[in-house]
Amino acid sequence: MHVSEQFFSIQGEGATMGIPSYFLRLAGCNLMCGGAGTEKTGELYDGATWRCDSIEVWIKGLKKSFDDIIKDFGDDFLHNITNGSHIVFTGGEPLLHIKQINDFLNYLYLKIDSFDMIKSYFEMETNGTIVVDLKYINEFDLINISPKLSNSGMPYDKRINYEALGVLMKHDNYIFKFVVSDYKDMDEVSKIIHDLKIPNDRVYLMPAADDRVKLNDFSHKLIEICKHFNYRFSSRLQVQIWDKTTGV
Repeated sequence: MHVSEQFFSIQGEGATMGIPSYFLRLAGCNLMCGGAGTEKTGELYDGATWRCDSIEVWIKGLKKSFDDIIKDFGDDFLHNITNGSHIVFTGGEPLLHIKQINDFLNYLYLKIDSFDMIKSYFEMETNGTIVVDLKYINEFDLINISPKLSNSGMPYDKRINYEALGVLMKHDNYIFKFVVSDYKDMDEVSKIIHDLKIPNDRVYLMPAADDRVKLNDFSHKLIEICKHFNYRFSSRLQVQIWDKTTGV
């Protein structure tokens, strides 16, 4: 697989926030949140109010064998993933690599006793725009779906795919994470939730913030929005604790 970075930390977002997790960030994405050209200048374009905070990482990648990935996670990796630690596949857009990910999971089954693998927990982060076979999705314990709003600077037909979202929602365990930068974003969020009939307890709102000051300032406002709509609030622990967006 083409790996941009891998590290051991805690899950910083969503329903499993705070759980020790191994992150495998894969290279490439089919979106460019922040608008066309943001990867070159770091500026915002096309009406974007935030930019992907991992662009500088996922635009690069090193091809690694499955053995190298396991080795680079450290000596305790196989032990930890069968004793409470999660594996989180992220990007970019990891569904671009879904077949290789599936092969990697099967390889792990060969490395670890099958009974122990039952205790493992795999998470997938996705923007929900790629239609994939449900057989691949069912290999995961949790699907974290993050549809992009117009505040991402991406055109609607690239960032919203109801067919792809419908397939992901057939999984038993999924959540939606929406990056919100202003109250007006809730019109778009509400439409997606209404159209797809997403239960409230599967909806998380997350601040559009790439540093600790912005995160703290907007979190107070976003919590009030969550209370108003009865949605769940997600912080970003990587920013809150380390004031970083990748590698921690």
